[in-house]
Amino acid sequence: MDINIFKLKKYATVCSVLYVEDYEIIRTQIADFLGRFFSDVVLANDGKEGLAKYKERAFDVVITDINMPNINGIEMIKAIKEINEKQIVIVTSANYESDYLLSLINLEITHFIQKTFNNKEFLYTL
Repeated sequence: MDINIFKLKKYATVCSVLYVEDYEIIRTQIADFLGRFFSDVVLANDGKEGLAKYKERAFDVVITDINMPNINGIEMIKAIKEINEKQIVIVTSANYESDYLLSLINLEITHFIQKTFNNKEFLYTL
């Protein structure tokens, strides 16, 4: 499968992304990467802040980690899906425990990406 960067950029320029990650270095790096494609990238440093930002406005895509302080990614996704059950959610995590994965399947997330991931894999997902 080839990645058509031009098509992605054309589509992504009209899409909004909420990116939720508690590690500042990762959040900054991925935000920079997302900013190459999406014109509207909103950042949150934990699930509580992510949910608050989600309640303020709609997003085309939500990208989140699982293990975060205050509200974890699974709890945040549950709350988001109660607001919009069709919300596109991509989870990035280094946690592969079956309980977490089953919860994510039951929440009908759109995609799961293992950390650390490479840009090509991330582009395929986007």
